[in-house]
Amino acid sequence: MDKDEELTRERVFIEWWVHPTVNDAESLEFLPSYCDTIASVCQNGTAWIKDRKYELGSEGKPLRPYTKYNVTVYVRKEKAEYIPAVYKSFTTAEGG
Repeated sequence: MDKDEELTRERVFIEWWVHPTVNDAESLEFLPSYCDTIASVCQNGTAWIKDRKYELGSEGKPLRPYTKYNVTVYVRKEKAEYIPAVYKSFTTAEGG
């Protein structure tokens, strides 16, 4: 999982990839999730998606400026969910 370097005060764009050896990768669904590391408040995406890009903070609750977040993406295939193995951290831009 890579995060786009376009960090703002209220949103962050992320993108992830699936290894080419994964069979039937088109049937995978994803649920992005992120947590504010200070307030321990977590937010899941609003629905499982097929796209491999997502805008964090687009769920109706913007991200907080200059705040560290942990992000991960849950994966499922045919209703079987897989535990995320990786998370990434980022800090939103300072408020102005």
